[in-house]
Amino acid sequence: MEEWRLVNLGALSPHSIHAVYEAIALAVSSKAAPNTIELCYPSEPYVCIGVHQCAEFELDLQACEQLNLKVVRRQVGGGTTYLDPGQQFYHIVVHRDHGLAKQPIEKFYEVFLRAVAKFYRSYGLPADYKPINDVVISGRKASGNGAALLHDAMVLVGNVILDFDPEPMAKVLKVPSEKFRDKVVKDMKEWVTSLKRELGYVPDRGEVIEKLITCFEEVLGIKLVQGSLTDLERQKLVELEKLFQSKDWLYSINLGT
Repeated sequence: MEEWRLVNLGALSPHSIHAVYEAIALAVSSKAAPNTIELCYPSEPYVCIGVHQCAEFELDLQACEQLNLKVVRRQVGGGTTYLDPGQQFYHIVVHRDHGLAKQPIEKFYEVFLRAVAKFYRSYGLPADYKPINDVVISGRKASGNGAALLHDAMVLVGNVILDFDPEPMAKVLKVPSEKFRDKVVKDMKEWVTSLKRELGYVPDRGEVIEKLITCFEEVLGIKLVQGSLTDLERQKLVELEKLFQSKDWLYSINLGT
């Protein structure tokens, strides 16, 4: 059975969350580290924009400052998201030469998100993979995901939503009117769900992590071996944290595909 590395880093700062999967991607790309699934969650709430977005266009930056919310621009695409400790992240890093990474992007998403759907079903919930990059429960989004080729590794970033409050996100979005802001809250309540909403309680995070590990192993047919970041990855993590904290990175716009 193929062995992959499992790295469980616990609570991380907003910038570290996005620096760490690129640090791992660099190591996996050079084959200094094996294919890896890294688990973490935010130590504090923050707002995250996609690599092709402009912070000043998407967000009310004054509101972000008033709410003490850091703004992070990630390296993968997608829209604006509000992230907080009520989520559990998984970052999957696979060398581009691996069979799973050579698939069309739709199949790449599907194989990993079938594991996430299985995780939700382990709680008795009717979860399904919804192309191209969602897991839904009774039509409501229960997991958001994005993927990109970073260096020579395919990286999938995603989350399990333990609990979700749409109010903070609505407060920081740049919208044409307060009426529109109210509509954003209403819409998110209708199409986003969480374990708390479905179960009536938030499961223990340790239990969530154990179930996720089991589902990834069973669906992917791999053995996850507990490991840690290498010295090289830790060095790159520090360098990338500095980059992602810079105004040059936050306010630049990548118009590529």
